[in-house]
Amino acid sequence: MKSPLLALLVLLATLAGARAAEPSLVFAKVLREPGASTREMSYDFSGKTLVLHVETTPIVADADFERVEILPDGMLKLWLTEAGEKKFDTAVKDWYEKQIAIVINGRVVCAPSLMTTSSFGGQFTISHNLPREEAEALAASFPRKGDQ
Repeated sequence: MKSPLLALLVLLATLAGARAAEPSLVFAKVLREPGASTREMSYDFSGKTLVLHVETTPIVADADFERVEILPDGMLKLWLTEAGEKKFDTAVKDWYEKQIAIVINGRVVCAPSLMTTSSFGGQFTISHNLPREEAEALAASFPRKGDQ
């Protein structure tokens, strides 16, 4: 006969070991200082590795993107859903000249500074060194890719 206590311990250990899957695509604010709501992420820029303090709550993530397309020159074009566009525009109104991190598969691929407070129109193009295989996997993870 199995012990209920043993079964409970196994269940708790399994739950503790289970890690929520991270979104494959995240835009998040970068703060100047570490805090309880940030995580340190490295970012390779111009041959240097920088440490960024990226907010753990994203501005927008997977569900906020309608589709991703790989352009002929290897850049990625991203379209936000209507709800994602509203979330992004609201979140960045006070983020002028501050950085956001664009995180793909847990890796910061670029960290641009926002140079406008107006709407982005729900579209972005990423031109930073993303390996082709990673770009293809990301594009394939969005089922609505190519609908429009």
